[in-house]
Amino acid sequence: MIANVVTDIKTLKTKNLWHLLFSLIYFLIGGLILKKGFAVLLALFLAFGLGLLLSKIPHVTLGVGDIKMLMVIAMYEQVVRVDQNPVYLVIVLFLTYIVVSFIHMSIFKFVSLFKKGITFYSYKIEKGVITTPEAVPIFLTVITLSFLGG
Repeated sequence: MIANVVTDIKTLKTKNLWHLLFSLIYFLIGGLILKKGFAVLLALFLAFGLGLLLSKIPHVTLGVGDIKMLMVIAMYEQVVRVDQNPVYLVIVLFLTYIVVSFIHMSIFKFVSLFKKGITFYSYKIEKGVITTPEAVPIFLTVITLSFLGG
């Protein structure tokens, strides 16, 4: 996860192979070992659907790689919290992501009031337009859910 965040910050790209590998690992753990394959797949498809809906909202910078990261995290959360309802988990995941992403963008909006034309790896503020990698709010969402869920 950390390597994916660093790659996204530097280049705004994520690794498809990593997403596939972790998805398979979580599905194998959830399906074969924990016997909760349906719940893991339901979390995967719910995250995909919510990610697509969220990406269609104007001014949302959620890309394809970000949706894949959220899908993998939904599977991870379902494997970690086996007895939880997948619908509940995915809704909490996305609501947490929305709040963390809002705070993340608000900080950069505040900075853009005082500084014009900032560039740091893939972070850019040019003419009031802010470009940030979504891996950072996604990573902070995982950390927040870990603290909230125990």
